[in-house]
Amino acid sequence: MNKFKGFTDSETFTQLPDALFHHLLKEIDNAAELKVTLFFLWRLEHMDGPFRALSKMDFDVKELGLAADEIKSGLEKAVKRGSLLQVKKDTAVYFLLNSPRGRGAAEAIQSGKWNPKVAGSALPIERPNVFKLY
Repeated sequence: MNKFKGFTDSETFTQLPDALFHHLLKEIDNAAELKVTLFFLWRLEHMDGPFRALSKMDFDVKELGLAADEIKSGLEKAVKRGSLLQVKKDTAVYFLLNSPRGRGAAEAIQSGKWNPKVAGSALPIERPNVFKLY
């Protein structure tokens, strides 16, 4: 195991929902589900645009330290638990946060009122902080 060198002064921070700590953290007993959920929240925080969803391909095995089958299992558990929503549109499968915005997007996709392939999805961007700006 490599020793972590610590956080830097120029770190950016990701907001996490309080429900993660008050409810989900004590319920999740699977490392893959926890890693997938945390990674999803991080990526979501760094996305812009109206469509904030990920596909299975967005979960990087190198960044998560999980095998592809573990990522699949983690996603399945998060969907079953209800922290993530899974929406299928044609051949595409999207994962959305189970939040008012995510539920609205899932409903619009399923009802055919909105097609994410047409609307597009913005890639995650790095948001500069005050240290990087100067």
